[in-house]
Amino acid sequence: AQSDAILVGGGTLRADAPRLDVRLEGLEQRSPDRWVLTRGPVPHGWQALPAPAAVSTMADIQYLYVEGGAGAAASFLRADLVDRLLIYRAPIMIGGGLPCVGDLGLTDLGAAHGRWGMTDRRTLGSDTLEIYERTRCSQA
Repeated sequence: AQSDAILVGGGTLRADAPRLDVRLEGLEQRSPDRWVLTRGPVPHGWQALPAPAAVSTMADIQYLYVEGGAGAAASFLRADLVDRLLIYRAPIMIGGGLPCVGDLGLTDLGAAHGRWGMTDRRTLGSDTLEIYERTRCSQA
């Protein structure tokens, strides 16, 4: 309800058929526009974003929540288009597991340090939410 649009990857759309709407009583009308990261056709009620760099073409969208899988998340992180990370963890494991983020294009440890700073940590029942903000160095 706090975002103008919410985006998933094509794989998430096909596998999960998410509704991505607000179901809190009285806030249903605040559901964000639904977008999918794909170059292919999209179902009725969805809009396609062909690549992360195309976010500048999303009319009237100031706050985009990327809720997609490993590929969508990695593509926005690689393009340096993410300002905040919300990482939810539950104390359970199922099967062999799946990656939460794909290849970020970082090849050495030095390039990975200093990009994110934790700004909040919350306990949600038995789950944990960690919030990180992007650290941007000023260039001289």
